[in-house]
Amino acid sequence: MSDEAQRPKKMMQVVGAIAATMGGLTLGTVIGWSSPASSIYIDSGDVTKYQFTHISSIMCLGAAAAQPYIFLTLDRIGRKWSMIIVAIPIIIFYMLIGIVTNWIVILIGRFCLGFCAGAFCVAAPTYIGEYSDKHIRGMLGVMFQFLLVIGIELSYILGLFESR
Repeated sequence: MSDEAQRPKKMMQVVGAIAATMGGLTLGTVIGWSSPASSIYIDSGDVTKYQFTHISSIMCLGAAAAQPYIFLTLDRIGRKWSMIIVAIPIIIFYMLIGIVTNWIVILIGRFCLGFCAGAFCVAAPTYIGEYSDKHIRGMLGVMFQFLLVIGIELSYILGLFESR
């Protein structure tokens, strides 16, 4: 096939990769959230320093807990549906963390966000690697890590303007 005939196919692969790597952006914001949020929550008296250490670190436990889920669902329901299923709770738990000041609820929300982000860490690169053309696979493969770093930076930038 000519290069002109391949362009629509490659463009759809790029669009699909961008959609899949939004989980990387989400993971970055989940990772980066702790730094700017610590002073906001601790200074307002909503949580103690001790409680916030648990809030910031529980995300890693959530990501670890996601691995059996993603292991079972990747082949059973597919890569795309595995990502779609965890995308909905991300929205819910982000809103929950933004609204609620109870530290237990924030702790649960951070665990669930870690779970969803951990699932994306496996599903998105697998999805991109399997469906992308060999000529653009490398470019599409680095998008997840790139958006993860952008997500961390976005959290820091938004933290400059946030106050409770």
